[in-house]
Amino acid sequence: MDTRSEEVILNGAQTDGPVWQLHRKVTGPPLNERRSPFVWDESIRQAEEVGNVWAQRGSSGTYDTQGNSMTLTFHVLANTGFGTDLEFKSVEQNPTSMYTVTWSKATNTVRENLLLVFATPKWILSLPYLPARWTNAGLAMKELRRYMEERVEGEQRHLIQGLPGSGNLLSSLVRGSEQAKKSPVSATQPSLLEPGGLSKADILGDMFAFSLAGHETIGNVLTFAIYLLAAHPEVQTWV
Repeated sequence: MDTRSEEVILNGAQTDGPVWQLHRKVTGPPLNERRSPFVWDESIRQAEEVGNVWAQRGSSGTYDTQGNSMTLTFHVLANTGFGTDLEFKSVEQNPTSMYTVTWSKATNTVRENLLLVFATPKWILSLPYLPARWTNAGLAMKELRRYMEERVEGEQRHLIQGLPGSGNLLSSLVRGSEQAKKSPVSATQPSLLEPGGLSKADILGDMFAFSLAGHETIGNVLTFAIYLLAAHPEVQTWV
């Protein structure tokens, strides 16, 4: 394994042939219209939470529209994709005693420092007396991996205990991979796969890719939509 932080970004988008087919097989089932009602309901809930927090601030409102939009869209993804319920107000609170930063903050910090994180060996980012940006980026990447590993291990425990899957992306990754392991292994299957299935690193890589790519685009669209609505009150009324 490379000493750099990109060890968790190997995913289906970087593969082809039978490897890509397996990634697509286990990630495809939850990405359909049957999940749309859950995504819509969670989007409304998160939007209401953001609106309530902004309203409580009174005339001061918010000066971080983009950051709040990114948090909102990530929370929707965390719930509908990874089965983790996050509250918007928790962003302004301290994380649990097990972590240094919240899951959404770790994700957004990594997103803002992608080049730095993936071009710098981990041991450098852990050195003392580095610029704050470097230290925060290294810590965010470390915490992000821990958050994802915790979710994967939890889903694996549910599978071992015989509990039904939720049908979300994480459930499909873990359970679909376990089912694939029981099928015959192709002689052409690359060694990066566990026999017939995805390795833990593969699952983490897919989670990482969906975490960033799955919410950044929508977060940016939402940010500009808010700006445009604020600039055109007549459109707000129409909406």
